[in-house]
Amino acid sequence: MMNQTQVLKPQNLNIIQSAKKKAIFLDLDGTFWDRQVVPESAWRAVNQARENGHLIFVNTGRPAHFIPQFLWDAKLDGYCLAAGMDLYAKDQHLVSFYVKPELTKKMIQYLEENGFGYALETAKGIYETQQYANLHEKYFRSTGREVKGDRHPMSEFSEELYSYVLKISFNSETEKTLREPAAEIGFDILEYRHRFNPEGDDSDLYRGELTWDAHTKANAMETVLSAMNLDRDQYVIVAIGDAENDIPMLEAADFAICMGHANEEVQAVSDFKTTLCENQGIWNAFELLQVL
Repeated sequence: MMNQTQVLKPQNLNIIQSAKKKAIFLDLDGTFWDRQVVPESAWRAVNQARENGHLIFVNTGRPAHFIPQFLWDAKLDGYCLAAGMDLYAKDQHLVSFYVKPELTKKMIQYLEENGFGYALETAKGIYETQQYANLHEKYFRSTGREVKGDRHPMSEFSEELYSYVLKISFNSETEKTLREPAAEIGFDILEYRHRFNPEGDDSDLYRGELTWDAHTKANAMETVLSAMNLDRDQYVIVAIGDAENDIPMLEAADFAICMGHANEEVQAVSDFKTTLCENQGIWNAFELLQVL
């Protein structure tokens, strides 16, 4: 049941019973918060774990300009943003990795030739085609949400900005072949839930995002520890997530925790399933981790 915790791989519990401190990497949407509403129990868990000497990191696909100020103000130990492309220690920038311009151009060519709308998420804002903007606004309107972000038309995108691309979002009114061509060019793909897949929602659009496969939420964990000059051997790396785009991160961690609504594919790579975000999911996870 969604409202119960479950040990999925009992044989791995010894990993978290070591005397080492934990470096805990939290996905945001569906994990730490629900539409930026963080349960009080999650804040208590994070603060108590940090007081006990453990490290807390955000590990999200969101770029920096989609991180609300209150989360920066919390000065967590680190922030791995844009699916591992942009790394911070507390609120201090460490390093950014940008998609190679030639890869972005190849991906754009394929998207245009096959009728996709797309948006380039850069360190300097989001640049979107008119088709992408129209479909994106239509979807958000249907869900009662407001389109946010520093958004610009593609007509304002300059050659210089190709050096600052973090990821590419796409949409289409029909499902089209994308996974294999994206992989050939060098991109991982996250397909958002829609009516074309088994876990579809109310969206009539084929939607998702493309990230450079050289830098991911998985290798961001090791990279940020190294950039902060922390001894990796002194920590047990724990990843907590809820969706398919968290699978590489969960697989790369020493110990993986999924949220109560995670599907079977996500559970299969996790050691423990906690409760829902709003039902003390983070608190229950931290309790198992013995960091409280």
